[in-house]
Amino acid sequence: MFSTNAFQESPNNALLGIAQKFILSRVLMIFAEFKLGRILENGPIELMDLAVKLNAHPKALKRFLRLLTAHHIIQDLGGDCYGPTTMSHYFDKILDAKLADDYNGLDKALDAIKTNRSLTDVFDKSLYEYLNKYLSQSASHSGHDLIQIAHEFILAKTVMSSAELRLDTILRDKAISLDDISSSTGIPSNVLKLFLQVLTRHGIVDEVKPESYQSTSLTAFFDRILSPHILDGYKVFNGAQHTLRTNTGAWEHVFGKSFYDYLNQDSAKLQMFKQWCVQSAIDWLPPILSLCNFPLAKTLVDVGGGGGHFLASVLQKNPHMDGVLFDQPSIIAGADKSEIFKSLRNRTRFVGGDFFKAIPQGGDIYTICRTLLNWSDEKSIEIINRCHDAMSPNSKLWIIDFMVPNADHPKYPRAVINDISLFVIFNSAIRTEQEWRTLISKTLFSVSHIFITQEDIKPEPFYPMCIIEALPKNTNKTPSEHNAPRCKL
Repeated sequence: MFSTNAFQESPNNALLGIAQKFILSRVLMIFAEFKLGRILENGPIELMDLAVKLNAHPKALKRFLRLLTAHHIIQDLGGDCYGPTTMSHYFDKILDAKLADDYNGLDKALDAIKTNRSLTDVFDKSLYEYLNKYLSQSASHSGHDLIQIAHEFILAKTVMSSAELRLDTILRDKAISLDDISSSTGIPSNVLKLFLQVLTRHGIVDEVKPESYQSTSLTAFFDRILSPHILDGYKVFNGAQHTLRTNTGAWEHVFGKSFYDYLNQDSAKLQMFKQWCVQSAIDWLPPILSLCNFPLAKTLVDVGGGGGHFLASVLQKNPHMDGVLFDQPSIIAGADKSEIFKSLRNRTRFVGGDFFKAIPQGGDIYTICRTLLNWSDEKSIEIINRCHDAMSPNSKLWIIDFMVPNADHPKYPRAVINDISLFVIFNSAIRTEQEWRTLISKTLFSVSHIFITQEDIKPEPFYPMCIIEALPKNTNKTPSEHNAPRCKL
C-alpha cells in the first residue's frame, strides 16, 4: 500500500509525487552509466574532479548530485566533496539491468494504448513483462533498495497512462469488473490485471473484491497530471545527459522547440497546461494569501498571472483595490469571461503582452507569482527589470514563488526533485533563499523582506513558498514610506 507519509500531503500532491517518480529513476540510470558507484569506491571525490571524469558541467552536476544526496544515495561531505553510501554500491546492478531500454520500451508500449492502436503481440508481451517486473521488484526489495527506486519509472508511467485513459471516469466511485475496464480501455485483461495491481499496491485504486475495482481519493486527481510538462517530461528526461553536459534545459534538445513554443503550436496541450496552473493553485494559494495584507495599495499588476486566480483572490479580499492581469495573449485568453472574475470585471483589466518587452504601468504593487520558477536566472533578471521600467518610485515588487528549504526539512527531497524537473524541462530552478537573494542582487532591485509560508496553513503546498518584497535600488525611501502592501505573519 501507499506509504503513510505520503498521505500527510493532500491527495493531489501525493499523486503528483508518484507521477514524478520517473525523474529519480532516470537520473539513477544516467549515473549508473557513468559508473558513479565505482568512482566513489576509490574514496571521496571533489566536484570539479568528478565533473572532469563525467564530462559534465560543474554547476549542473552539483544540482544533480544534490538530488542523490537528498535521497541518501550518495553522501555530501561538505565543501563540494562527495562520498559513497551503502546504496551507491548498487549502481552496477542498475547498469546490468539495462533499465534505460526498459524506460523507453515501456513508453512505446503505453503509447500504443494512448494513440488507440491495438496492442500487437510485441507490445502486449513487453507491457506484461514490464509491469510484472515492477511488481516482483517491489515485493522482493525494501523501500530503500536502489534497484527498486530505479524501477519506480514503471509506477510513474502506469499512473500517467491511467490518467490519459481516464480511468477516473471509468471507475467514477463505483465498483467495476476487470472485464468491463478492459472493454473500456482496450487493454487485454491479463495485462490490465497487472496494471491495476500496480495501482492498488499504492492505494491509487481499490480492489473491493477479486477482479472488481473502485476509485480512491487519489483517483479523483488523475486530471492533475495531464499537463504536457508532466506527460512529455517523461521523454524529456532522456535528454538529461544534455543538461548535465551543457547546464541548459533539454526540452528544446528533445522536441526541437522551446516549451512555450511547443504549447502555442498545440491548442490541446496549451489548454492542459492552463488547466494544470488553475488546479495546482488550490494547494499553494491559501498559504500565500494567509501572509498577504494590502492596506494601502490601490492597483495590483499581476505579471505572468496566468488564469488570474491569485489576482482574483486578492481583489475579493480587498474591495478597495483594482487589478491588471498581464500575460501572453494565449495564456489569458478567456480569463475575462472566467467565473472567478464574474463580480470583479469592473475592477480588472486584462492585458496581453510579452513581459520581456514591456509591462503595464500604473501599479502600486507588482507581483510575479509562481512564474520565475519556469525561467532561467538570466531570463528572470530580464522579467524583474522590465517591472522596474513600469514602476513608479513608490511602487513595490513582490516575487511569490517556491523555495528549496534546508536539507533537514521533511519536504527537502520533494523540492529537489522538482528543481531537477524544472532544470531539465525549462532550464529553470526551485531556488534556495540564498539563491533568491543572489538573483535579485543582479537586478535593479534590492530585497526588503522575505516571508516564508508556515506548515500549519492547510492545504500545504508541495514545499515552502515565499514572498520576496523588493524595492527599486534607485529610491531613497525606506520600506515603511512606501504606499505598498505589507505582509502579516
